[in-house]
Amino acid sequence: MEKEMQHMSIYQVLQGHRHKDRAMHRELIDIEFVNAAGQHLRSGADKARGGAATMALQQLGVSGKLVAGRLNAIMGPSGCGKTTLIKVLSGRMLPAKHVDVVDATRGGLEAGSEAMPRSGLSSLRFRENLDYAACLRMRPGTPGSWRSAVVYAIMKDLELYTRENQVVGSEQRPAISGGERKRVNIGMGVVALPPILFLDEPTSGLDTRMSEEVVRLTWGLARVANMNVICVIHQPSTRAFDMFDFLMLLSHDQRVAYLGPPEACRDYFYFTLKFQKDFQGSDGSNVADAILRITSDTGSNKLSESGIRGEDITLAWLAGGRERLYQTANRSTQEKLE
Repeated sequence: MEKEMQHMSIYQVLQGHRHKDRAMHRELIDIEFVNAAGQHLRSGADKARGGAATMALQQLGVSGKLVAGRLNAIMGPSGCGKTTLIKVLSGRMLPAKHVDVVDATRGGLEAGSEAMPRSGLSSLRFRENLDYAACLRMRPGTPGSWRSAVVYAIMKDLELYTRENQVVGSEQRPAISGGERKRVNIGMGVVALPPILFLDEPTSGLDTRMSEEVVRLTWGLARVANMNVICVIHQPSTRAFDMFDFLMLLSHDQRVAYLGPPEACRDYFYFTLKFQKDFQGSDGSNVADAILRITSDTGSNKLSESGIRGEDITLAWLAGGRERLYQTANRSTQEKLE
């Protein structure tokens, strides 16, 4: 049985058990949020100097809806609030009082969500870490055969199977490489197949090929397992970027600069806002690099060909950017925006 499972991907396992497993027929869970901001609780010494909390995001502009069954990517320059946003949405940071985080189908996130663990248990082997996470997070009564099949498939897809008996080790005294540790952490988050999965920079520390495999894995899980996968991605390759279903782009001022299908992102910045110089490169194919250059600009001297300053792109989005995008998009893109 084990020899058979080691040759199966997670998609094959899920498709084979689709008629048996209730999780595959669960209700899709969307997340909608309005004016998202978080609270950083200060220490007692900080409180004595004034103020019990500070806002981690701006009070305006960070609103959106992340739909289940697809891979939702959050991008933006360093310090724009990507990690803070998913901490608020996942419940790991208290939202500010004015924030309304809504589960569009059930009215709350109590249905279950997972965040990628920071580190596996140092004394356990690769497979033992995934087994432990599966036992801990899968619903009670899950058959052992199903759990083992998922664990084996995840190890295969993350290329961990040949080293399943390798001890992880601590971060201070590691027994594995940084890339292997990252993949173990991803596996521990994915193995329970939660309705909502938050991944904070899952590709950091991985080479380009492995990064694309991780993106491909989460893209497939979103569809086959009806998961709402939300990833913070810092600098994806062209192939990884093209696999995103939906993109939320934050700017340096911690507001939304774009929210829509990635395939329409270039046209919006190139034709609508006319930041055409930023797309002039060797082949112009890597849209991710161009939009990160545009959203990273903190000065007022950067102008598009239409006269829009780099610091004003979030205002352009708030002032009807979505409507302009919809008017110029093809029918497929319009359906995704509706």
